[in-house]
Amino acid sequence: MKKLLSLLLSLTVIMSLSVPAFAAGPSFLDVSQSHWAYQYVERAADEGWVAGVGGGKFNPDGQVTGAQWYTMVARAFYGDQIPDKADAGKWYSDKWYGPYMQVGVDNMFDAYFAADIDAAVAERPMTRTEMACVVTEVMEQMGVEVPQDTFYAVADTIPDLDKIPVTSSAYTAVVRCYAMGIIGG
Repeated sequence: MKKLLSLLLSLTVIMSLSVPAFAAGPSFLDVSQSHWAYQYVERAADEGWVAGVGGGKFNPDGQVTGAQWYTMVARAFYGDQIPDKADAGKWYSDKWYGPYMQVGVDNMFDAYFAADIDAAVAERPMTRTEMACVVTEVMEQMGVEVPQDTFYAVADTIPDLDKIPVTSSAYTAVVRCYAMGIIGG
């Protein structure tokens, strides 16, 4: 009888834990479980790095604005630095993304690309190169290095890299992100 009671209790606990797991579906209506980025989007949602575009949607094929990118990066890497409100008197003070832009300004997210953090960057779609530049700045601040021999070996394998001047910081950012497996072409 003790064994049966123990087994029933165990099964009850297992069932109570598994029902929410079965009931839980994708975080966003427009990212199916067969989508190539599903696991990444789900992790980002679980971690609080992304919240979607509203209406239960993520818009996986949409473009990402500077404000959205800075928001994701700030939430993922600088969560403890996000203020409740942006500094008063800044161009982004009254915007939804104000606190995240504040983190971007404070941590020089624009250090690797030739644009100041301004309303134009916030409102327009970011290029993948610009995103790589922001990630490279974050990696530098965190002390993440790419060995020089790896850097040069990887640089020789990246298609279209010849479109970015070798002397530019964008070139360095793209190669570093490629070497780290953050981008893949």
